[in-house]
Formats: sequence, structure tokens, C-alpha cells
Amino acid sequence: MNLFLKDKKSIYAIADGKTFPIEEVKDEVFSSKMMGDGIAFELMDNKIYSPGNGIIQVVFPDGHAIGLKRKDGAEFLIHIGFNVCDLKGKGFYPKVKVGQKVKSGDLLVELSREELKEIDLTTVLIFMNFNPVKKKINSAVIANQTIVAEG
Repeated sequence: MNLFLKDKKSIYAIADGKTFPIEEVKDEVFSSKMMGDGIAFELMDNKIYSPGNGIIQVVFPDGHAIGLKRKDGAEFLIHIGFNVCDLKGKGFYPKVKVGQKVKSGDLLVELSREELKEIDLTTVLIFMNFNPVKKKINSAVIANQTIVAEG
């Protein structure tokens, strides 16, 4: 057994930053868990990475959201920022396309902080069809190194 292989059930931080409870997000769709449980991120960088291995299911046309499905059927939605639809993609630069296989830590989206300076860039990682066993909340995290949930 290779101890350096990443656990396929672990969900890794999608960005450098700090996590906080999804219930504290300023958007009721997410804070009420209408779309599922999840974790919110206060971003410290301009890059968003894959939380695990899987296949890209959806890339919103404006680049602010990406859906990913793991081999075991677990699905994730990464939603970047709030009130971003009027930007028509300005500031969001997706690096993946639908159907693409990704591994934990692969770059999904780059952000232009300059173009998005007036936007709340709170980012949520939604667990679409399962409940994690545990989550790492109110913690500093490093993309692709910190396990933020297991399940």
C-alpha cells in the first residue's frame, strides 16, 4: 500500500483560505442548504482547484460555477462569488471543460482579482448527493493539502 496516495473518499480544500459554515453564507440558496450541505471558503488566492478525482459535469458559461462527479457517484458543485451573473464571465477564466477527467488539485478556474474587486468572492463547495461524515470548519486551509471533509 502506498501511503502517499490520496484517500479517494477525502475531499480536499479547493483554494487557499479559510473555511466557515455554509449556514453563514450571505445567499439563502446556499445558507439554507437548498442545494445540499457544504463548506464556504474565504479565498486568499485567485485559483480554484478540484476537491478530488472525477469528471467535469458542468461548467457554467460565465465560469463562476463548476460541477464535478466522482467515480463513486458523489457530486460536487463549486460556486464562486455572489451576484456575478451581470458580469457575463468577466474575471472568471475556466481551465476545464465538460467531460474532462480531473484529479485532486487540478486547476479548475483562475480569477482576476482586479476585474472582480467589487464582488463578494465567497466560494462554496456543495455536496450535492451525500452528507459528509465530518467537515473542517473555521480553519485555515491549503488547496489540495488540507482535507476539508470526508464521506
